[in-house]
Amino acid sequence: MIRRATYEDIPMIQKIAVESWRQTYQQIIPPKLQQQFLAFDYNYRQLRHRIDTTLFFVALQQDVIVGFANFSIGTRNELETIYLSPAVFSEGIGHQLLVTGESFYPAGTELYVRVNALNERAIAFYTAHQFTFVEQRLEQIETIQFRTNTMHKILL
Repeated sequence: MIRRATYEDIPMIQKIAVESWRQTYQQIIPPKLQQQFLAFDYNYRQLRHRIDTTLFFVALQQDVIVGFANFSIGTRNELETIYLSPAVFSEGIGHQLLVTGESFYPAGTELYVRVNALNERAIAFYTAHQFTFVEQRLEQIETIQFRTNTMHKILL
């Protein structure tokens, strides 16, 4: 089941973000930098703000949150995040979250997503969902450089 996120979901959203980041970025982003990012982007105040101002969904299995997705609405519509508990990778939950979020936009909307260029699982997921490559940028956080791919699709 997919539903809108609530403030009560924040502890589970934080837990899933940490689990997913550890699994996905263990060979890509140093642990200290992961912790800093998660502390900034997934603190209670930031998540409350995102729940209030964006399309923020959680996925449940047997009443337990196992994933979430966050979509921005505005001049540039963007899929900000899809994160899943590693225990449910490849079960179609990411697809359900994506389809749910996309259903809130009118046909013809351009939807963008940014993904680490080394995150092959995510790139394959977005490619399978008709996102196409737009550009790659070099980004720097502290002394670490990353390549980030921007992908997009036009919603039908």
